[in-house]
Amino acid sequence: MSVGDAPGGGLRILFFGLPVGISAAVLAGLLADGADVAAVVVPAAAIPHLLPDAPAPLAAIEPHRPTATLLLEGASPTDTLAVAWAARLPVLAVTDFAVPAALAALAALRPDVAVVACFTRRIPAALLAVPRLGFLNLHPSLLPAYRGPRPVYWQLRHQAPTGVTVHYMDEGLDTGDVAAQRPVALPPGLSEAQAERRLMLVGLDLLRGILAELAQGIVRRRPQPPGGSTYGFPPEEG
Repeated sequence: MSVGDAPGGGLRILFFGLPVGISAAVLAGLLADGADVAAVVVPAAAIPHLLPDAPAPLAAIEPHRPTATLLLEGASPTDTLAVAWAARLPVLAVTDFAVPAALAALAALRPDVAVVACFTRRIPAALLAVPRLGFLNLHPSLLPAYRGPRPVYWQLRHQAPTGVTVHYMDEGLDTGDVAAQRPVALPPGLSEAQAERRLMLVGLDLLRGILAELAQGIVRRRPQPPGGSTYGFPPEEG
């Protein structure tokens, strides 16, 4: 598949995620499609063991083994960092988006669009404005229902309808315009992690269609309806 035939159609993508399986699956899917990913951004707090002694607000994290052997010498393919390094992508750990140098470094990558798949930091308005097509977040619920950091946990606990939404990000918590949404019926007995992975892979399929349309100048977005619900972390994690 050529870059022009990829779902992103040559769009330059800045990817935000965590070193966890669901982020890795979305990143790996984009790379398999031939997407042009400029860099991978992770919260510094998620990888303290890889940080230098005095990390910059936005620090480049180097692989601890040669990239050609990362996936062959025990690095898990479900690790976002391993997926990024195997593709020879820059990995950037952010400690403070508010520092002008960090914002300037991300802007210098000249992304057309940012993709977020599980990220624990709020994205400030100044950074939201950097990609010309905005930020797209994969959220495993049918927004506006179940906003917040652990939507799958609460949907399973409440035996609620499940699904996934890809939405444009604003300064609120999962409140931005909906780009695409799909209900997903889950089989009984799935763990939270299993359910989340299934939902996020459906979200990846939705994202592919959105990126393909954006590359053609087609933008589909609609405001979320009034109301909805927001849940925090489970009580045992509060």
